[in-house]
Amino acid sequence: MAAKLSDAEFIARHREANRKRSERTRERRYGAGRVALTVWVAESTKTRLLALAAAESAPIAVVADRLLAAALNSATNTSGPDALPLFEPDSTSPLPVDSAVDPHAALMLEVDRRVNAGEKWRDIAAALNEAGWHDKTGKPLVYSRLNEQWRAWKRAKGES
Repeated sequence: MAAKLSDAEFIARHREANRKRSERTRERRYGAGRVALTVWVAESTKTRLLALAAAESAPIAVVADRLLAAALNSATNTSGPDALPLFEPDSTSPLPVDSAVDPHAALMLEVDRRVNAGEKWRDIAAALNEAGWHDKTGKPLVYSRLNEQWRAWKRAKGES
């Protein structure tokens, strides 16, 4: 039977493991071109951001990144100087803005855009998984199931 660790030794090992895990995560994110940004916002703004992220079934970071990019992109900023275009679509966005009420429809619109652009199904599933999309049970998207859902969605719209 293994010897029991002292509290101090357990804490030291635990902290070291957390430090290494955090370092690996930080390196992975930097490698993907991501950087940390800490900002203080009004509570109402945070609540709206959380609600939008939940409605899109997307991570908060992805939604915030898209909204900031749209607000800072002069090509999409057609509103007055006092209002940020928080809900205007951005053509470079991995998540469509126009159907935040229905996450499945938003996912299908993005799949449709990518299919029409000629992307392969495996690439579409990989890109959407990387962007934070997942199925209704929280599992990563699978290209074959995504294809079936897209075809059913097109049939329901009468476009098949």
